[in-house]
Amino acid sequence: MASRPVMPASWPATSSAACVAWRARVVRKRGRVPAAPALSTLVLCALALAACRKPRVAEFRIGLIRSIDRGTQRAADEPGRHGAAVAVGELNAAGGVRIAGVTHRIVLVERTTAARPDAAASVARELVNLESVDVLVGPNTSALAEAAGAVAEAAGVPLIAPLASAAPVTEGREFVTRLAFLDGVQGRLLARFARDSMRLGRVASMHNAASIYGRDIVTLFATEFRSRGGLIVAAETFDADDPASRIRAIRRLAAARPEAVLLPNFSSADSLDLRQMRTLGFRGRLLGSDFWDAAAIERSGIADGAIVTANWDRRAERPELQAFLRAFSARYPEERPRATAAANYDAIRLLAAAAARAGTRSGAPVARALRTMGEYAGAFGSYRFIGSGDPVRGAVILELRGDSSRLRALYGPLP
Repeated sequence: MASRPVMPASWPATSSAACVAWRARVVRKRGRVPAAPALSTLVLCALALAACRKPRVAEFRIGLIRSIDRGTQRAADEPGRHGAAVAVGELNAAGGVRIAGVTHRIVLVERTTAARPDAAASVARELVNLESVDVLVGPNTSALAEAAGAVAEAAGVPLIAPLASAAPVTEGREFVTRLAFLDGVQGRLLARFARDSMRLGRVASMHNAASIYGRDIVTLFATEFRSRGGLIVAAETFDADDPASRIRAIRRLAAARPEAVLLPNFSSADSLDLRQMRTLGFRGRLLGSDFWDAAAIERSGIADGAIVTANWDRRAERPELQAFLRAFSARYPEERPRATAAANYDAIRLLAAAAARAGTRSGAPVARALRTMGEYAGAFGSYRFIGSGDPVRGAVILELRGDSSRLRALYGPLP
């Protein structure tokens, strides 16, 4: 009778491969597998496999929604991805996040979305339903964040939209939080600076007709500017898919002879708005929002003298910002940190802190812990979380000059 396999005195190393190899050696030694193994054999094998299996490491799963829009990918989406990676790397290197007494490794699950609200909603559903993420970060633009936020709200999954600034992104929602200032804040702030500091009297505006972001900034700027005695001489819109409509709008603006034009549209070094403004004869000042890629524009010199609102300035001496810049440069030495990198970095760290504070990975307790965190000093800004999805935070105003920018004003927390 063939002898039964006997477990060696020293059990194999705790890995699946080692267990399989041990079983294979036993089978080769015996020459065949018995048709009906004895119960004791089955018990021994089960114990061996149990010993070989590594305990599963607890995970805190963060879904990152990125846009694949060609216009913003290099200026915003790739830096944002890298900022998130820096935060995850730092947290895991420090041991992960401890939730309800259990250490969790942070796992970043990335998905890209086309620049359409329905696509963003679909990606959010995939991350929640198929990838079982605990929390979400992104998208950054307001229209996409509003759509993804609706999915997160219905699923009870906390979401931070780092750069989304339109009011509807968080209005009436329990699970969606932003980190940027609201459109109303920057619209009013820019109008105040244009009137009181720049002494402008006649201003025009132009924005993408399909952009809620652009519409809100223009509306709130106009209200504040008029209240201070200024005059809005033209307010034009254009169809982003029709270049001719943009040119017609610029010509109408130039005919109104404003001292400055407000352009709350995505603008970079190769921006059509900026180039066509100059080509068609406008020589006045330009006013920009936080949707401008100021770092690229300042190097191009295309918008000398432009005044731009921003959520942050990398030259600030805050220790949290300087620590982030050092960590980012160490990991991506060839890349210049952008606002999206700092914003996503803060979003990851805030969600980890909220989960640790709540004692659970997801759901309403995490959303509440985030919104009631109080004072938090991050890389993207210093925040005061007071119970809503809109933290109180400050802003900066930059002036683009030559191949650099100059800090014109620094504002503390703005309600």
